[in-house]
Amino acid sequence: SVSPLRDFWFTRVLARVAVPFFLMVSGYFLAKDQWRRTGVFLKKTCLLYGAAVLLYLPLNWYNGGYGPAGGGKKLLLDGTFYHLWYFPGVILGVLAARGLLRPGPRTALTAAGLLYLVGLGGDSYYGLTTQIPVLKTMYDGMFQVFSYTRNGIFLVPIFLMIGVWFAK
Repeated sequence: SVSPLRDFWFTRVLARVAVPFFLMVSGYFLAKDQWRRTGVFLKKTCLLYGAAVLLYLPLNWYNGGYGPAGGGKKLLLDGTFYHLWYFPGVILGVLAARGLLRPGPRTALTAAGLLYLVGLGGDSYYGLTTQIPVLKTMYDGMFQVFSYTRNGIFLVPIFLMIGVWFAK
């Protein structure tokens, strides 16, 4: 610890910029290449994720992180370790962004923004959303599928789209 103010700026501000920045850079370069190399990007990302899963396998086993029921969910949606969510997140996010871009960039950005807002309701504003019964029911249902909304479906597409916007 250096000082309370410096610790706050480093951990609450600067450190939280890294993931959106990486996602925007990914969107930028994928758009610059006209999304032609998306398959190559996804293949390389899957290989890196596979290597990370293997690397963390002993630690996950020690922590009891693999079970028959939740293993597929962790692998495909949540990440096999808490900070490995980025890999399935960017894979799902790229696929979602490609799908969202079909009707056009304006529609895609709007849809990605709405997904982001839904994600915020399950993450940053969950305490507020649980006060509204219909939203609580909706998020409880969503959390049966994935553990949190900070994932490739809700968080990632908007930042990829911002990267696409910068590329254009």
